[in-house]
Amino acid sequence: MWDNNLRVFGDIIVASGGQLTVRCKLDFFDNRKIIVNQGGKLIIDGGKVTSSCGQWEGIIVKGNYNLDQSNPANYGIVQTMNGAVIENARIGIGYADEGPHTDWGGLIQCDN
Repeated sequence: MWDNNLRVFGDIIVASGGQLTVRCKLDFFDNRKIIVNQGGKLIIDGGKVTSSCGQWEGIIVKGNYNLDQSNPANYGIVQTMNGAVIENARIGIGYADEGPHTDWGGLIQCDN
């Protein structure tokens, strides 16, 4: 869990089996992103993900739509809650950024 404000100089990758909870401000540099891999989970719980100088790339959530979608290990999850904010991004949350379309398929749950 991250609960202290951070400047982010590189990409953040949430690995399969990993979970990252953000309860602070993440201030990204240009052209940086968060990647949530298949089987990973990102929770933005009242946090703010932004860029104070320019535009960051956004959040990419990956999965595999060819696999059983009732199994959370087959897709990445992004969950926002408690007034979470995603701003100044080229794409707030997207499903895939490169490669074949088989990496499409993720779960996005937004509240407030």
